[in-house]
Amino acid sequence: MNQGLEIDGKAPGGGARLAPTHAFKACAVSPFKLLQSETMAQYFKLWKKVQAGADFIITQVGFDARKYDELLRFLRHGNIRIPVLGNVYILSLPAARR
Repeated sequence: MNQGLEIDGKAPGGGARLAPTHAFKACAVSPFKLLQSETMAQYFKLWKKVQAGADFIITQVGFDARKYDELLRFLRHGNIRIPVLGNVYILSLPAARR
């Protein structure tokens, strides 16, 4: 899509060329795994996503600050220099009471 798109002539509206977009490609990672083997599998998949062209990373919802720190250390160690958005869900008062 970022390079433009040629619509097949047989499709509705076909034969047209769509202009290039300027979309950013995100990828997700869940560093909030219990076992080291699970976490390393997540980091390996993340590395593959970055190699495939991800422009930024979004974490799954989590509440463990140490795991966020671990993710940032992994990125620095692997020289992966793309932005990371930490996904934090704020609980409603009734949910937090439970």
